[in-house]
Amino acid sequence: MHQTISLWERRYLMNHGPIVWLLSALLISSTLSAQPINDDCEDAIDAILGANPFDITSATDSSIPADDSACTGELLGQFYRDLWWHFVPATSGLLTVSTCN
Repeated sequence: MHQTISLWERRYLMNHGPIVWLLSALLISSTLSAQPINDDCEDAIDAILGANPFDITSATDSSIPADDSACTGELLGQFYRDLWWHFVPATSGLLTVSTCN
């Protein structure tokens, strides 16, 4: 399954309720193959302005616990098949992140 991400995100699959995005990508699928290079937080790759294609088919579940302070009032639960990016903007200003298309 191939998806395109604009800038960076992390989606949290919640135990109850909707899916919330923030910092990395998450989707559910199943196929065995090599893990993506950015499968773990310490191996985050650079995100660029514009499209950042990714494939979570062989991504693994995160061992990092959910930090409820990031989205207070939400039950974030476990992170499943997460990928990691980091982004440092060249200037200050408004950043719009979209997970559509």
